[in-house]
Amino acid sequence: MPDDSRYAPARRLLDVKAHLDATGGATLGELAEHFQVSTKTATRYLRALEDAGEPLSEDRRGREKVWRLALAGRRETITVTVSQMVALFLSGRMLESLSGSFLGPALAHYQAIAPRVVNDLTDLLNRNPAAVTE
Repeated sequence: MPDDSRYAPARRLLDVKAHLDATGGATLGELAEHFQVSTKTATRYLRALEDAGEPLSEDRRGREKVWRLALAGRRETITVTVSQMVALFLSGRMLESLSGSFLGPALAHYQAIAPRVVNDLTDLLNRNPAAVTE
């Protein structure tokens, strides 16, 4: 198999962009923790995305800046029912148990959206516990 290390920086930037898209934004500390790098490296990732033409915005959450993909850089929104969100959540749990199999690569895609699915599902069920049966 050919050495793909020369593509690692580009792959990392795509991963950062996917993380910002899936989570709706992150602080430098959150990015650093998620990617297991320093906050200085996380800052370089954000600057590299901006230099590549990705539309980033920043706003404040308390004393911290939250970096987000501007609307133009985000993927199109899809609408799912609560039942579909529950199915997605449960499917992800199954993927986690299959991480060593040929389905392992799909796990990374699930992990990129899982925080948003869990947050949205929790909010929906807290507001309307019967929504899952609708």
